Amino acid sequence: MSKTTLVSPFAISTSSILIRLANFSAGAGGFGFSLVLAASRLTLSALILLPAWRKIQWNALQPGVRRYAAAAGLCLALHFALWITSLSYTSIAASTALVTTNPVWVALLSRFWFGEKLSKMSIAGITIALTGGMAIALGSAGAAHAGSSQLLRDFLLWLVPGLSACIC
Repeated sequence: MSKTTLVSPFAISTSSILIRLANFSAGAGGFGFSLVLAASRLTLSALILLPAWRKIQWNALQPGVRRYAAAAGLCLALHFALWITSLSYTSIAASTALVTTNPVWVALLSRFWFGEKLSKMSIAGITIALTGGMAIALGSAGAAHAGSSQLLRDFLLWLVPGLSACIC
């Protein structure tokens, strides 16, 4: 097993906790601070990937690839900005559970954009995921802690980051 296989899940699973700690330590939250955190995270990732930049064979790329890569980068930036913002308004558990609904949105968009037929199992899975998402949103809407939010806010923070991530 490679180090990447071990480190990646740890980094992904602790990111929401570290973001919440950064919000708490800075005494800030909301959309503006979330943009700073998202930009910092993406900049750090870009710096880590910088050595591979020289190895790209630009002539071998098909036309339009750069446009798609730029669009995917914008979707990823939108996803991070909105997901990090959601951590200021709802619990870590609710935010993480709701934003990882990417497979639901991929299946639904594949149906409408590419005409792919959804199997009965896919429809059942989507139904279960959406029902669970609504239950989480309803549960955190009634919470009485400072990070809690209304149902609409949870719904929007579930829909937009998850949808923008699946378009990437």
